[in-house]
Amino acid sequence: MTNSEPLLLTIDHAAKRLSISSRTMWRLVEAGELVPVRIGRSVRLRSSDLQDYVDRRMSQSNIGPGVAVHGESTCHDARPRTGQERGSTNGRARRTGGRSTPTDKGARLAEVLGFPSPTTPKD
Repeated sequence: MTNSEPLLLTIDHAAKRLSISSRTMWRLVEAGELVPVRIGRSVRLRSSDLQDYVDRRMSQSNIGPGVAVHGESTCHDARPRTGQERGSTNGRARRTGGRSTPTDKGARLAEVLGFPSPTTPKD
């Protein structure tokens, strides 16, 4: 650390240094990834703690799944979809996330209880 670098950084300045949002920086603090220094009501982060955090993340990112080799995808299946493989919706839209609707919840409950769903043919 040079003399021109401040010893303590505000949350906003620390976030800018890591090129992340202030909210993400607060999440890191709340998760215990970074330990704040409190001076009165002020919350600061040590410059050295930011460097340590980046070093930890770098060592973690070099092991385990999801590490991309230059030019390769980290996706489990990077092939383009043709619609013929398992999970095809036959042109219908399919929800992929977000909140469940009452219809989704009712269909799931019917499935768990063993009731036939409207899309399942009755025997």
